Amino acid sequence: MDDIRNRDMKDLINFLFFLLNRQNFHLHQIRNEEKRFRKAVDCYATTHTKLSHVCQIRDFQLLLAENSRQMKIHHEKLQKFLDLNGDLKDTPLYQKATEVLKETLHTM
Repeated sequence: MDDIRNRDMKDLINFLFFLLNRQNFHLHQIRNEEKRFRKAVDCYATTHTKLSHVCQIRDFQLLLAENSRQMKIHHEKLQKFLDLNGDLKDTPLYQKATEVLKETLHTM
């Protein structure tokens, strides 16, 4: 029978991958809105349009901050899980989990 801890570790790994993808999405959206804002400024767009772009940028920055907070929480949770379950070191999932931890550490 499969060890339940492997399933739990896989869930934690997948959720961290999801958070990494969401972080990249938010960064992409912020860059796009900044480009749109600069284009609106260059084209002498209405104040309403410029304000709309600034609000969009701020919204995505807030979402990015919330995502970073969640990533930090789940990073610590996975690290604690690995510390408590050191007997799983020989499994491929454990190796994948350590790679994910290194990757998320660089992005936080």
